[in-house]
Amino acid sequence: MALAAGERREAAVRLGAAAAVRMADLGFDTSGVAWWSQLNERFLGAAVAALDEPLARALAAEGRAMGWDAARAEALAAARG
Repeated sequence: MALAAGERREAAVRLGAAAAVRMADLGFDTSGVAWWSQLNERFLGAAVAALDEPLARALAAEGRAMGWDAARAEALAAARG
């Protein structure tokens, strides 16, 4: 979400999808957590909406397929600048 807030939309969509896969793999369900859903919509939803639909779909697919180790490495690199 921090990437989306910083207008790094493509990375935000890709890593958001990777994080969603990881959370599902761990059995972590946030669907009933209203504030989390609102943050997701505010930041990740806005990032998706700002991109062309085919690009947003492709980035989300990349994120879902990239694996946790690759997603973590990309997120750490993004945090460093």
